[in-house]
Amino acid sequence: MSMPGSAVIKDQAGSGDLLAVIASVLESHGIVVRKAQKDLNAVTIAGRDGGQSLLKVSDDAYVRWECRPSGKEAEGIAILADIAACLLTGQKGGIGGSVPDGPTLKSRVGRELRRRGLTAALAVYEDDDMLDVASEVVVTSPTEKDARVYVSDNGTLVWERDYWPDHATIKWNPNFSWDLPPLGTLALTITGTIVLAIRELDSAAA
Repeated sequence: MSMPGSAVIKDQAGSGDLLAVIASVLESHGIVVRKAQKDLNAVTIAGRDGGQSLLKVSDDAYVRWECRPSGKEAEGIAILADIAACLLTGQKGGIGGSVPDGPTLKSRVGRELRRRGLTAALAVYEDDDMLDVASEVVVTSPTEKDARVYVSDNGTLVWERDYWPDHATIKWNPNFSWDLPPLGTLALTITGTIVLAIRELDSAAA
C-alpha cells in the first residue's frame, strides 16, 4: 500500500492528504487499510470478521464511514446500536436490558438508540417513476450537531460527520478563504472516533 508509514504524520495540506494521514494513523493502531479501487478519496478497512468497511474523506473534512457486520453479526441489533452510539457519543458499550421490539431491523436499532438517549427518526425516500419507497433510520445526538448515523434493514450502517464547521478558520479579507488545522491534529481527532467504532465491531466478531 502506498499510504505514508505510521511514523510519519504530515501537516501540509493538499488533495487527498487528509485521507492519507488518517490511513497512516489507523495503521499505527494495527488496522489494515487499503486503497479503494474505484474512489481515490476512499480506503477500505479490513475487519476481524472478514468483512470490509469503506472510509471516505474529502479535503474539506467531510467524513463518511460505511460498515456492515458480516457472518453471525450481520443481523445483530445490539452491535449496530453499540457502533452507532459509539460514533455519536464517543462511549463504548450498551446500557443493559432487553432490546426493544420492532417490525424490522432498523426499527429495533432505532428504538434501542432512543432508549439510550439519542434521537432516531424515519427517513422515507419516494420514487415516483417506479412507484416505490425506501426508508432508513437516521440517528443524531444533541452533542454532535454535525454528525449522523443511518441504519438500513440489510444491516448497513453509515456514519457521516462534517468537521469543517468546528475546525475551519474562515477569512474574508481580501477574499473569502478558509484553512483547516494541521492535518496531523485533525486526523487524530477523526480517527479517535473511528478507532473506537472499529474496536467495537471487532470485539463482536471475536
